[in-house]
Amino acid sequence: MDTLLYMLDEGDACSLLCLLGVLAFVGAKMADASPVVYQWGWRLAAGAFVGYGLYAGLTFRPLDAEAWLRVVVRGLLAAGLALGPSWVVLSVLVFAGRSLHALVGPRTGASATAANRRRERDQRRLQDEALRQHAQQEADRRAQQLQQAVAQAEASRRRTDARAAVELEYTRLCSRLGSIFTRDMLKAYFDTYMSDAYPPEDVERRGQELVATLQERLAEKEHTEERTSLEQLDSWYQAEKQQIESSSADDRLKRRLIAALNVRYADLAASLMENLQP
Repeated sequence: MDTLLYMLDEGDACSLLCLLGVLAFVGAKMADASPVVYQWGWRLAAGAFVGYGLYAGLTFRPLDAEAWLRVVVRGLLAAGLALGPSWVVLSVLVFAGRSLHALVGPRTGASATAANRRRERDQRRLQDEALRQHAQQEADRRAQQLQQAVAQAEASRRRTDARAAVELEYTRLCSRLGSIFTRDMLKAYFDTYMSDAYPPEDVERRGQELVATLQERLAEKEHTEERTSLEQLDSWYQAEKQQIESSSADDRLKRRLIAALNVRYADLAASLMENLQP
């Protein structure tokens, strides 16, 4: 630094101008391809000019115009010394930066590209997994709906078959049942106890119970109708009593059987009287 200031303060102006010309020429050629380097070279030269002026003003303390003119001339030489080398140095730095970027950039770009590809693969994998889960859930939902529909159809079929079996049996017996159980009563029973509101097993059970009840009522009705008059009932009673008396059982057992027959005869007679109409 001291040597440079000595050259500016005491050096030969012609020699300095020649040196400045060479440096400026070389620096201008190197900075020609980079306008930014060219501008920064001039800025550094202006800074060197101002800096030397401050330095000379504080060091030499010029008092007249001639002294200040000398400071200005030497400041211009300082600016020239800063201009050419700054172009050279900045051009070298720019070239080095570009070369480094050319070497590192592709690797960084390749790394960034690989990272982007990994990120895209992860996103696609997550999307595929979400789609797969959604499809599985949709398939499970449809399978459940299908199972429910099959179960409902099976339940409806069982109810329909149960009602059809009861109605078929009723059609076979209705002419003999008469007013004991009419078709309106059958329809009311279906609506109340064998509708679709009940489970199919309950409908089937109630249908079987109804058929059994109708058969029992019909058997009782026919058994009663077999004895439509007191004469027929009396004939039956006399025949049964005679059969007991002619049997080989002991007298004690015969008396008990005849007593039971008398009770049965009294019950049938009472029932017959209740059913008689004028």
